[in-house]
Amino acid sequence: MAERGEDGQFRCVVVNAAYEAFLERPAAQVLGKTAAEGIGDSILAERVVARWEQAARTGEPVHWELTTPAGGTAIGQVTPLFEANGECRLLVGSLRDITALRGAEQAREMAEGRLQAVIQSAPLVVFALDQERRITVLEGAALARFGVSVGEFIGENVSTFAYLAGVTEAFDRAFGGEAAHWTVMVGESRLDIDLAPVKDANGTVTGVVGVGIDVTERHRAEQAREVAERRLRTVAENAPLVLWAIDPNGVYTLCEGDLLGALGLRGGDLVGTSLYEQLKNSPDVIEHVRSGLAGEPRTFTWTVNENTWWESSVAPLVDDAGRVEG
Repeated sequence: MAERGEDGQFRCVVVNAAYEAFLERPAAQVLGKTAAEGIGDSILAERVVARWEQAARTGEPVHWELTTPAGGTAIGQVTPLFEANGECRLLVGSLRDITALRGAEQAREMAEGRLQAVIQSAPLVVFALDQERRITVLEGAALARFGVSVGEFIGENVSTFAYLAGVTEAFDRAFGGEAAHWTVMVGESRLDIDLAPVKDANGTVTGVVGVGIDVTERHRAEQAREVAERRLRTVAENAPLVLWAIDPNGVYTLCEGDLLGALGLRGGDLVGTSLYEQLKNSPDVIEHVRSGLAGEPRTFTWTVNENTWWESSVAPLVDDAGRVEG
């Protein structure tokens, strides 16, 4: 609190511990002092005096943002109090340190900016619906593949898309309070969507949010892989050979080929079993296989039984990161 003296200047007459901490000065250095005298920072003191005079002159509370002596941010307020003769003799002020709040706001803004960058560049669709099933948010780079513009259907009911297979059931489930999954197929494009209900403190569903991932290219790759595997299996089943694969632990993940019949086996019989167990009596073969898992291709000849010799080749299966995965 500040009181106007006979010289017309306002001087502090009451300060609390928080104000002392803000100025980093004890009350003894502030009480009875003008703002210029009691505030160590001359620039800050000049701003405070200007706000005090403004409040006294206009008769209205004044708010402003200022930098604290410690380098933080605070919101200041000063309110004038008038005597019966209309003269402003007292000012009541307050300061609220918002450094932490401002930091949190900046962090939130940065996070939102990053999120928007991801939404606008990644193959995603992000959307939200209110309790009436109206679309309130619709964004994402993947919209273009489906011929939709950002925000195009804002305000429309999701029933607009009822012609798409599975949409009604998926949203009914989400608005019923359960997470739901839904796949959209439009032409050759594919979008995998996960839905989640939004609930208030009472558990009432107030809306639904969803994230869709454009998996068109992945789906095409999977289809191409399946076709290649079918062709490879057809060759393996009819050609005089055995085609096999193992994981890093030596467990068969594939074992096909016409020659399996010579061993009394059928395609797939060994899948899920250990190569090391199956060939425990052939340590040389196991050594070659271990070399393949270490990244070194090998070709070798070995005795399958008393009457059968096979020439075998092993090669490492390497993922995109260069790691051997079988």
